[in-house]
Amino acid sequence: MLNPRRLALFLLVSVFPMPFLATCLTYASPVFADSSHIDVSIDASNNVHIKADTHAVRIFSSTPAIEYNVSGGPAAGFTCILSSLTEFVDSDGGGHLENGEVARSLNLQDLAWDFVSQNTRKGNNTYITLTYVFRNATHDLLIVLNLYEIPVTRVFTVADKNITYIVDGDAGEVKCDIAVRQWPWSTEKTKLALRMRISASSILNVSKPRELSQDESGVSFEAGGQGVMIKWVNEARIKPQGAEAEKIGAVTVHHSLADERSLEVDFVYPNFKGGSLVHDPSVALGAVWTSEPVLNTFVVALGSGAMAVGLMLYTHYRDRRGPSVRSASSP
Repeated sequence: MLNPRRLALFLLVSVFPMPFLATCLTYASPVFADSSHIDVSIDASNNVHIKADTHAVRIFSSTPAIEYNVSGGPAAGFTCILSSLTEFVDSDGGGHLENGEVARSLNLQDLAWDFVSQNTRKGNNTYITLTYVFRNATHDLLIVLNLYEIPVTRVFTVADKNITYIVDGDAGEVKCDIAVRQWPWSTEKTKLALRMRISASSILNVSKPRELSQDESGVSFEAGGQGVMIKWVNEARIKPQGAEAEKIGAVTVHHSLADERSLEVDFVYPNFKGGSLVHDPSVALGAVWTSEPVLNTFVVALGSGAMAVGLMLYTHYRDRRGPSVRSASSP
């Protein structure tokens, strides 16, 4: 017969390393096969349309914006817009843009972009490159969106460091190369935030940011059953004004829900003091809900510890009562 005291002791000792299963959103890259096929067309407004087997992509010519429609209904689609660049004073040292900290903001949707699209065949792969350029007396901005028919390996060089990653094919990932080559800084103590806005027709389930590798991080969301990952390299390439050598600029990322169907992601860059900055976030299909073992000692200890204490109190009470307890159940 199982000894209750031994069971209680076992529960108390074994509770601490015990994990429990938690449901979370993680990224599982599809890495589409070499047999993937996409069709590319351009409409009368110069918007680029890309059709794959499981999804369709529309890239707008008037502003850096991407619209995904995934097979399975309109609820699985979403729109991703590079919406603004905002210079701000990080007055509380929190590292992200807050109300009352804005020094100046540039709405990217209001700009008159020069837009060029290229569809290039290289071997058995199709490279789709969409370039947006805006220049005036105070700003010089370049945004390049890249999509591929089959996966490619890309290298992002920061100073003397090479960061290698894979960009998915089948137009399932849009890699953004963003260059700010001129910005009218207010002071040398401000920072710059690039805001990416996601809008969906269904409620968004959003995960916490997580490391995907030593050099890359991401945040996942799910809309209408389709998982999506926003990814970024943890460092930006900065070239100070008048300097030959480049240096590394740490990138911090903050995300928040504007409402239950809208997600805002801010990529925050250091002040590059009249120089230039290059960074390359991306948006990719392929995040999935999974159950993973996650350590949560407090939750497990609370339940198992209460059970163990209950068993010990019961055995102590039973032993003190002795024969009267046992005789009550005797024939």
